[in-house]
Amino acid sequence: MIVAACAQTESICVLDIHTGTVHQTFKSAGEAPLGGLSCVGLDYLVATQVQKSSIFSFQWHKDQPIQRSIPPEKLGAIKGTIDGYYVVGGGESGHMYIWETAQGNLIRAFRGHFRGVTTIAFCDDQLRFVSGGSDGVIHLWHLTDVLDASNTSPSPRHSWTIHSLPITDCHIGHGIPKSLLFSASQDCTCVIYDICSTKDLVRLSFPCCINSLTSDPTDSNLFAGGADGNIYHVDLQNGSRAFDGTKKAFVGHKKSVRCVRDSGSGLYIVSSSDDGTIRVWDISSRHALHMFDLQKGSITSLLVISKNHYNRENGDNTKHSTMPISVLKKFASETIPPESVMTISNQTLNQTDEINTFDSSFWSWCAEQVELPKKSTKVSTTNQAPVVTQNQTSSSSSSSSLKRQKQNNIKKPQKFANENFLKMDD
Repeated sequence: MIVAACAQTESICVLDIHTGTVHQTFKSAGEAPLGGLSCVGLDYLVATQVQKSSIFSFQWHKDQPIQRSIPPEKLGAIKGTIDGYYVVGGGESGHMYIWETAQGNLIRAFRGHFRGVTTIAFCDDQLRFVSGGSDGVIHLWHLTDVLDASNTSPSPRHSWTIHSLPITDCHIGHGIPKSLLFSASQDCTCVIYDICSTKDLVRLSFPCCINSLTSDPTDSNLFAGGADGNIYHVDLQNGSRAFDGTKKAFVGHKKSVRCVRDSGSGLYIVSSSDDGTIRVWDISSRHALHMFDLQKGSITSLLVISKNHYNRENGDNTKHSTMPISVLKKFASETIPPESVMTISNQTLNQTDEINTFDSSFWSWCAEQVELPKKSTKVSTTNQAPVVTQNQTSSSSSSSSLKRQKQNNIKKPQKFANENFLKMDD
């Protein structure tokens, strides 16, 4: 499913990626910027406006906005977490804001950039996120550092100052242990970083300004949407720093490409342009499989979600899988205790730790099964073999029989603490 923000009609359309059938149209959504459209959890969608200081909250299968929030200033980027607990926004002044969606409280407001925030992207672990601004700087933040009430002025874990002009887009690749960060700027360059080592790996130059970036699920191919209407394809497996844009490019849009997104399958990419069209491209042949003309002006922002994600509320068991989203408050409430903020952050941290953590009873059972040999403190001074008497053999045999009896009486390990940790979400 494709979620597209239309500038002329100030609406958001949900259409099928294969047929182009419009399933739903969110009205009165305003004109959302490139980074001003994001999913919050599995049931909600938030969008900012270019001309007004507003945040609209939508719910699938409901045409009208369910909430309208007034942020402290006009936001240039907004991003929600997958679990639906937090919403992070970046303002034109460079300040960043974090809300918790259960009650809409503004948890933290801090200075993130010297100029406006243009893009925000989360890692797959939902704890680390990056922000890019008009000052040409990219910051790497950790959610626990930002939510710490004792930390009055949060500082980023790392900052990159390679670009010389404003940042247009940041994209984080797939995978938690070794994630790649892709950044684009108005200086017609794209830089690839390793988030773990914070090193810049490759810097690519393009013939025009790059507005949007995306990669395939294996992070072996990079796709950059340019202001000249072309989508440039960079093969990251050959290890070459040279780039020839004339050979590997998706040609078809008549105006600037505003947004490029991967379909999730690794076979197709989806792009939107100022010419008012949405195109679905085949990666191997670089040909447009589908072209959808919504006739609603420029498509400023784009999201690609699964059909199960959109149709979750059709089933009775998955209806309202996340907590309801509240109106995001404009000012921070003084009644929020610091303990509640840290409890929320620890809850998010524990959810990620459940993936690699088993029940303690399982590990205790393993410890009982393994008997480490005890180190002997006596040192033999002779080379003679020890002499074993008949009484010692009888006692050793009786002790071994007792050990076998205890092992038979040991309980089997219990199930894991989280039985669904191996199941993937739809």
